[in-house]
Amino acid sequence: MEKLIYLVWLDNATSRDEVGSVMLGEVAPALLARDPLGLVMDLDDDGADVPPPVPPPEGETTPHAVVSLWVD
Repeated sequence: MEKLIYLVWLDNATSRDEVGSVMLGEVAPALLARDPLGLVMDLDDDGADVPPPVPPPEGETTPHAVVSLWVD
């Protein structure tokens, strides 16, 4: 078994409200259709109320999501 971790940046115009609908409504079903052993998504959506531990460097943005995927 392997665990793959992906950092996901969506389009800069994507609002926090849209992150959940894109990741849970489109990306998660597409990944689950491939029958992984496990899937975890940490999203920077409207439900995330924990600020980042440090501000991002000037001119950079933090990822919209961290996706962990377990595969054989």
